[in-house]
Amino acid sequence: MDGSYVDRHACDAAFARMHARDAIGDRIHLATACLALFLLAGPTSAVEIGVIPLAVFFVVRTINVFPLWIHGFGQPAMLVALALFGWLSITLVWSRDPGMGITELDRMRWFLLIPLLFPVIEHRRALVHALAFGLIVASIAQLLSAVPGVREVFPFRHPGRITGWWSPVVGGTIQAGAVGLFIAPALVGAGRERWIGAVGLALSLSGLLASGTRGAWIAGGGLLAVAVPVLLWRSGPNARRRAGLVLLVACLAGIGAGLAFRDGIAIRVDQAIDEIRAAQAGEFASPTGARIALMRMSVDEGLGRPITGHGAGSVLRLARDRFGEERGAFHLAHAHSTPAHLFVTGGVPALLLGAALFATILRNGSRRVPGDPGRALELGVPFGVLGIVLASVFDVVLINMQVAALLAAFAALSPACTPDQDRALNPGG
Repeated sequence: MDGSYVDRHACDAAFARMHARDAIGDRIHLATACLALFLLAGPTSAVEIGVIPLAVFFVVRTINVFPLWIHGFGQPAMLVALALFGWLSITLVWSRDPGMGITELDRMRWFLLIPLLFPVIEHRRALVHALAFGLIVASIAQLLSAVPGVREVFPFRHPGRITGWWSPVVGGTIQAGAVGLFIAPALVGAGRERWIGAVGLALSLSGLLASGTRGAWIAGGGLLAVAVPVLLWRSGPNARRRAGLVLLVACLAGIGAGLAFRDGIAIRVDQAIDEIRAAQAGEFASPTGARIALMRMSVDEGLGRPITGHGAGSVLRLARDRFGEERGAFHLAHAHSTPAHLFVTGGVPALLLGAALFATILRNGSRRVPGDPGRALELGVPFGVLGIVLASVFDVVLINMQVAALLAAFAALSPACTPDQDRALNPGG
């Protein structure tokens, strides 16, 4: 998990060779990487198109960059993702719906961001900034989609839910990750980093509330309960006083957003209460009831085949077999929970590999923490991962394309090893 098998001297030599042979290519590669990360929080088409220049230039530079490929593709998170992909691919042999399984596995292509970004990982600070600015722009667009006359431009218009160009669940999960990314610079950053963090935190908290995604609300609350004490414990008295002021401002922003979106929030809370009560009475036709039923079904069916699972793509067929063709609320292709989905499709092996993937990204992201408050935005990367991990209890983050892309970006920004120059800047890493 920590990449101790990597030949650090060979990695440093590969970077030195690339810099010596293609200095202009270094700058172009960095520009395409920043563009891809900036667009990662955009609409689906922008996310897909934004990564194309990066992928194309990565291949164009093959002659100059090739010795680095083994270190990029050999990062621990990449290897675990490949193992999970490989096992789930094997399960297609006995899947109820191999076509749907291939569609699910296709989302894991985003973990190719790990090797694509590795040649410019020395510029981790610039890469994290590009991702952060993209999330800020997306949050502004999300909040603007609440304005009459503007909202009609955006595709998702659900009662009580303001999500911009994201679907409600995707928007909530992404904002849980954004809260994690911004909370560290907001609380313990210095200078420009603190301002970026404060603005981003206020916007992402507002966007989280506006999304109306109740699972993401729970994940966001859990994230704050973990992140705030950890960050304040590691900071000095002056930093704690500044952090207290930032928290006050963030709370005021949250209260303001709550008041602005109170009607939508009230609708979502009332719906949750009514639907949970109905589910307790055995009625699962509501959206919340259907999610509960699908989670239960996934666990039950997974226990029936704990070693092999039912195969990638099988959830929809299993739901139709259990609940009938006419139950529209159950015609959903996933279990609404990453652990449950991995368990029912790939059994215990998939569940363990999924846990190993999250743990690897968290571990290496935490080890790459800079001590400079002026680089505190990088400190937010592992908290961003934690936000998505917590939200994964209520969302299948590996098959929702935009969320999978964000998780893969966090994985790429959490390498187990980097060039010698970066290790000198981060002696603890």
